[in-house]
Amino acid sequence: MPLSLSASQLADFNRDGFLIIPAVLTQQDLSEIRSAMAARVVDLLQRYQRLGRGKGSVGTDTAADFSTNITHLLQIAPEAYQHIDISLPMLHDLAACLPDWQALFGDAWRDEAGIYADASIFSLVSHPNIIAIAQQILGEEVMASPVQHVRIKPPQNLLTGSAAIDANTARTLWHQDEAVVTEEARGVDILTVWVAISDATLENGCMQAVAGSHTAADVADIADFGLARHCPGKGDLVGEIYIPEETVAALPRTPLLANAGDVVLLHKRTLHGAGANESNGVRWSFDMRYQALGTPSGREHFPPAIVASHNAAEIVQHAQQYRQRWLQARDAILDGSVTAEFNSRWNKYAPICA
Repeated sequence: MPLSLSASQLADFNRDGFLIIPAVLTQQDLSEIRSAMAARVVDLLQRYQRLGRGKGSVGTDTAADFSTNITHLLQIAPEAYQHIDISLPMLHDLAACLPDWQALFGDAWRDEAGIYADASIFSLVSHPNIIAIAQQILGEEVMASPVQHVRIKPPQNLLTGSAAIDANTARTLWHQDEAVVTEEARGVDILTVWVAISDATLENGCMQAVAGSHTAADVADIADFGLARHCPGKGDLVGEIYIPEETVAALPRTPLLANAGDVVLLHKRTLHGAGANESNGVRWSFDMRYQALGTPSGREHFPPAIVASHNAAEIVQHAQQYRQRWLQARDAILDGSVTAEFNSRWNKYAPICA
């Protein structure tokens, strides 16, 4: 039977803007996700080695070698993360990636490049417990937002280049999730479902949040549309949206400690961030979002997936169907029939972003 939240849990979420739910995923769920991702990393490492990047043997014991393999991959090719992430790269000129994709994958680039959307990812996105949780907050008809990522964070001292500042692989600066979507999604209830694949501790940089900040009207420097003012871009990373530290420095933070298999719910306006991983192991999680069927996602060039509907024919039922929707979206951006636009609502020249 799918998971059901208690009245007390729902009240806590409404009060705090976040909620930790234990043991949403089973050990079998975790094992399948870990094994699939580990195999993907091994494949990418071997491909980069064939291109003359990286040396040494690649361990293929998924349990023992994953931490070493993902760290090595990010060291030799930080851009490889786009083939691990569960969303398309947040790049305005996606076509610029094509020569590298063809060199890495050959003719298989059409099925492999730019996103990781295998059966284990679809099983997570459509997990009965996660859908049941989303329905209790959003209503019976729900779609998975295309705003989603996997965060795999090796020890910070082993990261270099863009991997050392990318929110997917390193510290996640303070932000509100509503700030990363376009204004078309203003006013839409979008629920973030953060899934722990490894334990999240203070040492390895667990998320922290400001309780009640989703309803606060006194956050410093509120922007016109009711959000704290964010800054777009961090170096060359156009997908990085953040609130400058001085805006939130005085606010009390709650560490969101979680065990593998736990889920953390976040309201779209809850102030939150995550520290650097100062441990000796990898911390990783999935960051997914859900919203009511038919509402704008705020990233219209990426495909949502209907996961609960009174019309069963509308529901994305199969992993291959889910995967093909993402590949079709990628190809539409590549051929110019769709324009990818990111983070246009924020002004990088605002004084607070200097």
